Amino acid sequence: MLASPFLFTAFSKKMVIILVAYHTFFMPFIAILIMRKLDLIASLNMDTHKERIIPLIATIVFYVWGFLAIKKSGYPMIFTWFMLGTVISILLAFVINVFTKISLHMIAIAGLLIYVTMLVLYTNPTINWWLPIAIIAVGLVATSRLFLKAHTPRQISLGIFVGVIAQVLALAYWFK
Repeated sequence: MLASPFLFTAFSKKMVIILVAYHTFFMPFIAILIMRKLDLIASLNMDTHKERIIPLIATIVFYVWGFLAIKKSGYPMIFTWFMLGTVISILLAFVINVFTKISLHMIAIAGLLIYVTMLVLYTNPTINWWLPIAIIAVGLVATSRLFLKAHTPRQISLGIFVGVIAQVLALAYWFK
């Protein structure tokens, strides 16, 4: 049975934010800064798919570590499922990235869209106003990536596909 994310206590909400931010933002960011200082990557933009290989490996380690920490902590299952989806998405991104560049931003925002959709469908329909916000966010991120010429439409579409598939695979695992 899924639990509402609103069941988090004030303390556990802070702990979730700290735990997720630490494993999915701070540690990967610090690792990438170190890689830049060591000239393992030419720039923080990582313009080529080959430049992303080592940073993605480091990110995989931090995401798996974060997922395991969340899983052991007893947080609501729907949140643990989302974290599993992020691990699957980063693994898929790594495999695809070996061959071609993919939009990591689109993987993330598409995964978030699926998570918000599942929250609305399975926990609390009164938060359905988040769904249009998530859809608009997908459009804004895709538009910005195209505007900045950071990605091609193919790379953006591939990122959306991977983000959705990763979350669906995680959801299928939890409901098996």
